[in-house]
Amino acid sequence: MFPPPNQRPPSTNRPDGGSPDEPPSRPPFQIPPWTWLILMIILLAWSFLRLPDMVSSLSPSQPINVPYSVFINQVNADNVRDVVLQGTTARGTFNSPVTWPPNGSPLLQQGVPQATSTTFTTTLPPVDDLNLLPTLLEHNVTINNETVEVNPILLFLINWGPLALLFGF
Repeated sequence: MFPPPNQRPPSTNRPDGGSPDEPPSRPPFQIPPWTWLILMIILLAWSFLRLPDMVSSLSPSQPINVPYSVFINQVNADNVRDVVLQGTTARGTFNSPVTWPPNGSPLLQQGVPQATSTTFTTTLPPVDDLNLLPTLLEHNVTINNETVEVNPILLFLINWGPLALLFGF
C-alpha cells in the first residue's frame, strides 16, 4: 500500500529523500551572481581606459616611424615643431609633411609601405647623444619629457591576478 501524498515514507530520515546509509548529495556548483557584476565592471573600466587608443588609431594622420638619422636631418632642416622624449622613444610633430621611405628607396622594393604624415615616432640610440638636446634647442623645437609608467591596474592584475584565479574561484 502507498503512503498518503503528504507523508514521507518511514524509511527516510533525510530531507532530500535519500536513504540514511548514503552520503548526502552536494548541490551543483553555481557561480555567485555578484561575480558577473564584478566582471562587467572590470570590462567596462577596461573599455574606458582603452577608448582613447582605439579612437586615436582611427585618425587619418597616423604617425610614421622614421629612423633616428631622418629625425636629426629634419631637426637640422627646421622641420620639427615639437618632440616628446619618453624612455628610448621620441615622438613629435613635423612643420610640413614628411614621406618615409622616400621615392626610389630600396626599402620600397623590400615591401615597406610608404607613408606621409606630420607626426612621427623614432627610436633613440642606446648610447646617449649629448648633441641631441642642444641641437633641438638651437632649432627652436619644443621639448617635453615623459617618464615611462606602468598602468597601476595592469600592475595589480599581473601581481594579484594569478592568486585570485587560484584561490578566489
